[in-house]
Amino acid sequence: MAKYPDGLYIKDDKVTTVMAHPIVNASGILLGVVEFYRIDSTIPFSDEDAEVNFMKSICIPCYSLIVRVLPETIPMLIGAKSNLQQWQDLADEKQQITRTNLTAISSGKTSDDTSDSSRTSSANKTRQPASS
Repeated sequence: MAKYPDGLYIKDDKVTTVMAHPIVNASGILLGVVEFYRIDSTIPFSDEDAEVNFMKSICIPCYSLIVRVLPETIPMLIGAKSNLQQWQDLADEKQQITRTNLTAISSGKTSDDTSDSSRTSSANKTRQPASS
């Protein structure tokens, strides 16, 4: 993967942007750099539940430990918690839609179902011929 200016990497016609966050101790000594990658893709990652589980089981504990060792990295933990909340909101929304759809299916109705009486309009009713 060739490196391009401003943190852009291009491989197989896909662009990956890189954001680096330095980890510095209280004396200003650089301890390391954490790189965050974002891959531009035509297929969005949409498994909200997997993302929530990953954030809860890997990211938050990792950042919490880093903050205990290096308190100045707390913005990273705050950002991870904010990201977790956004993914949790998406997962909750998806779950609510699924519940609504399952309820509609189990009751035999869909959102566009209407009663039989409302489907019959006055224009569709047959008229009796006039008696002479």
